[in-house]
Amino acid sequence: MAVSTPVRCGDWLDLRTGAAVVPAAIRAKRGFWVVAAIFAMVQAGGTLPIPLYVIWQPRYGFGAGVLTLIFAVYAVGTLLALVLISPLSDQLGRRPALLLAIAFAAASAVVFLLASSIAGLLAARFLSGIASGIVAATATAALAELEPQGRSRRASLTATAGNLGGLGLGTLFAGIVAQYGHDPTKLVFWIYLAALVPTLAGLAVVSETVRRHDSVEWRPHGLSVPAKVRKRFALVAGTSTTT
Repeated sequence: MAVSTPVRCGDWLDLRTGAAVVPAAIRAKRGFWVVAAIFAMVQAGGTLPIPLYVIWQPRYGFGAGVLTLIFAVYAVGTLLALVLISPLSDQLGRRPALLLAIAFAAASAVVFLLASSIAGLLAARFLSGIASGIVAATATAALAELEPQGRSRRASLTATAGNLGGLGLGTLFAGIVAQYGHDPTKLVFWIYLAALVPTLAGLAVVSETVRRHDSVEWRPHGLSVPAKVRKRFALVAGTSTTT
């Protein structure tokens, strides 16, 4: 008798989520498209600031070096969330983790609204990176668990679309507001905060797919690449480094 393998949030880090077998009891759960929308919305917050840097640079007087640091802080926040925070959704549940991602995205927007210096921009970007890392791992696992027919390929494609679509949408929206809106460095984030409200309402209809543990054991996941794809990974990584 075949034994179903549960989907772990940490599987996102080593590319095994798509191969997981979804138990039949999970297939009837609700909220697949809601989670996809939450994924896209939180990720959009990560790219909202990009078109606004041309406004902030002369205002705060920073150059290319500080701009690079701002981008690096976002990446650090994302990595820390993936390794240290996201695995907790395997014990606390997907919905609490998604709620935490939304909360960090909202906190990032608030800090951007209040920012009056480079330090404020750095803090806001760090919070945004944490939100991105949490939602990337948690939503990917949740989509695999919530897909109605248990089709891992469809769940994987939806996760990719939510991720990349959200990143692209954030840049596009902020660019339009920066071009035509009044006081875009404020207006962009006010609109984003308003857009996050429906995600909270939507989260209420998402079925929980993880049985909450009585006690929480903090087990950060390391980064790894499956042996069968290491050669291809090294090739792609090497190409990316040299471009």
